[in-house]
Amino acid sequence: SNLIDLATRVAIRNYAPLTLFTYLVEHTLWGEWAGGYHLTNFVLHAVNAVLVYLLISRVTGSRFAGWSTAALFAVHPIQIETVAWVSSRKGALSATFLLASLIYWLRPNRTPRDEAFGLLYYALSLLAKAVGIVMPAIVLAYDVLVRRIPFGQALSRQIIPGILALWLLLVTMSAQTTEIGGVRGHLGWNKARI
Repeated sequence: SNLIDLATRVAIRNYAPLTLFTYLVEHTLWGEWAGGYHLTNFVLHAVNAVLVYLLISRVTGSRFAGWSTAALFAVHPIQIETVAWVSSRKGALSATFLLASLIYWLRPNRTPRDEAFGLLYYALSLLAKAVGIVMPAIVLAYDVLVRRIPFGQALSRQIIPGILALWLLLVTMSAQTTEIGGVRGHLGWNKARI
């Protein structure tokens, strides 16, 4: 019943069943020991740094650019919240799958297998956090501007990812407006009061 609830219910005005699933698994492993949850976030961040290296090295063709970008990513202060706060797991988890998806989708000569793995990782990123809805636009821009694929052909490759993004956007918007405790009380205020 917990798995069904994770897959079908909104929690704290968000739809992130994969993130909640990791908490469920970790609670089974760590119980209430906070160190285990922090360790998981740290490992996810380290994996993300490696994925940044792989992605940037592939896109630029420069291992130096990959290493320097990954090092900056790993130690940049903006990452503190994602690594240190257990509640920010969704950002690290979503980033893992977004980066994995980009590694497949930003290849110079994508194969149908690359498209399928990119789509799988993209779907997992959406199930971790809604921030992934921007991915189809990024890949479309890469295909048109870098790979020089005609716009119509590049757009057709983003139909399924776009539908996934739209679906998650609608689920998240619905959660934001139907869950009790939202922060929408200010919408009727005038600018001076805000």
